[in-house]
Amino acid sequence: MNWTLIFGCLAILVYLLSPWMNIKTVQRVIGITLFLEIFYLSGHYIREWPFPTPIILLQLLVVSGLGVALGVCFSKIWPLPLHKGG
Repeated sequence: MNWTLIFGCLAILVYLLSPWMNIKTVQRVIGITLFLEIFYLSGHYIREWPFPTPIILLQLLVVSGLGVALGVCFSKIWPLPLHKGG
């Protein structure tokens, strides 16, 4: 729980302080998290995985939030070229 809390606070700070994070980025995080939660829940019923607890759902939100933030920051610092092979 400690690491989840630390990384969760880090994610909140990144989303509040970064000029590149907007509502579209938050919507993307919520969509990815929803997909992961549905995947995890279906794995419980199909493959008999442990039932997702609220801590696991919070960890999925934190990890997907930090992953999207990393991708957005990386794309602003080192963008892809406009032309293929460039």
